Amino acid sequence: MKKRFRSTTIGCETLIARQPEYAELRNDAANLYLGLGRPRDALRHFEVVVRLQPQSAVARYNVAVTLESLGRAADAQREYEAAIQFDPQYSVAHNNLGSLLVAQGRIADARAHYERAVATGSANPEARNNLGAVMIAFGETSAAIPYLQEAIRLRSHYPEAHYNLARALAAGERFQEAIEEAAIAEHQASEVGKAALTAQIREDLQIYRARIKP
Repeated sequence: MKKRFRSTTIGCETLIARQPEYAELRNDAANLYLGLGRPRDALRHFEVVVRLQPQSAVARYNVAVTLESLGRAADAQREYEAAIQFDPQYSVAHNNLGSLLVAQGRIADARAHYERAVATGSANPEARNNLGAVMIAFGETSAAIPYLQEAIRLRSHYPEAHYNLARALAAGERFQEAIEEAAIAEHQASEVGKAALTAQIREDLQIYRARIKP
């Protein structure tokens, strides 16, 4: 598969040398490089697309995601903000920006973006899970439950959402329901090799089970 990608990137680069201002070709090359695990080469092309289409929210978003994968959080934040400026309804950009803000400890600012991501993305399970997690952090556990349930409805195999729903249920002393959700989360997290999450869920399961009255 990678050999095919490499030969295709060579073809794209040849065409780009002839048509350096062809934005769609630049996007194709960038996505091929991402498939090869070469984000720096992808970024080189995505940045040209931004120069060619400076008011394109999608172009800004592509740069932001690539910058984030390279650990350049501040630069990624700037590009997410630009994407939202050009398209205020860009749900995934709001969600990703919210996650960057959470990493900075700016929980209230993150919440505003998660709320916007939910409002503008009817099929965005990540935004609903992230908003639910932030609401739990603010102690709004009952209000978080519908968002987490909706995230699971949109994506049934979502260990983080099942885990957060278990936390919200346990906070309301609904321990039997919390155990059921945590058990699903444990199975799903273990299945995909998320060791740290699996270990945390198992710790919480012990607490929930201990709280069930005999």
